[in-house]
Amino acid sequence: MKKVFTLITFIIASCSIIAQTMPNAGFETWEEKTVLLTTFEDPTSWNTTNEFTALGGVVVVNKSSDASEGSFSAEMETKQIPPTTFNAPGLVTYADFSVDFETIEFSFSGGLYLKAKVFSLSGKYKFSGVDGDSATALIYTFKHSDGEDADTTGYGFTYMKDASEWTDFTVQMIQLSEKIPDTFNVLIMSTGMFDPEVIPAGSKLYVDDLSIETNVGIFELPDRTVQVSTYPNPAADVITFETAEPNDERQIILIDNAGRKVKEFSFYNKSITINIGDLPTGSYSFVTSEGGQLVGSGSFIVK
Repeated sequence: MKKVFTLITFIIASCSIIAQTMPNAGFETWEEKTVLLTTFEDPTSWNTTNEFTALGGVVVVNKSSDASEGSFSAEMETKQIPPTTFNAPGLVTYADFSVDFETIEFSFSGGLYLKAKVFSLSGKYKFSGVDGDSATALIYTFKHSDGEDADTTGYGFTYMKDASEWTDFTVQMIQLSEKIPDTFNVLIMSTGMFDPEVIPAGSKLYVDDLSIETNVGIFELPDRTVQVSTYPNPAADVITFETAEPNDERQIILIDNAGRKVKEFSFYNKSITINIGDLPTGSYSFVTSEGGQLVGSGSFIVK
């Protein structure tokens, strides 16, 4: 597949849609799909190259019972796609992507809605590379402003070498802006080469147990979301946070426009009213966690 998977494309591609996904960070849940006569499973909430490689009867991402924790992991393998002579890597991402079958070029948009600075992505992997190949993990964040194109606020990538046992990996984010992003994406694939004419077939990657470190702590990527509303918005002296169900492990962290944590409080009942009279005027973000898992985010204005 020609002209696919250049780092520049991934980092500066415009995210025209913010996808409200429910990330499956441990790859525990999978969905059956069929393309032409090829049936396969994709990890819930992730997009993979399977829908395109299955046109050639090949599946490059599979559910594996070889897991670091839990029951399953994601297995990605680079394979030749008939009737072409090109090899396609196994790839998982939160972004939506499509392929132009005339030019064989991929385009990416969207990702995980997340209003927080991401400092790193960590996880577990196993890898067996062919001809010195390495696996790749890429992360990036965007900020959407009214009437403007999305700004890239950070990116990071790492190569993963051969590892026969489950091994830790971490991707550090390079911050390009002081802005708080609103979109986060992960892209992991079974090659470190970006020319499909020289990518070797046979490299195999297993990935499991992903988590992110943000400016407000370390969270697992969410398997579900919790809707939290705020009122009044804009607010002056007090603001109320409200949700549908109580939870005795729920916490909320408030973040200013510079990414600094300004307040943190427990939110056990269906609603809570807090004093914000000490906060300067401006825009603020908040993230909601339950038992250390990120389950939601939002924003409000102090006037």
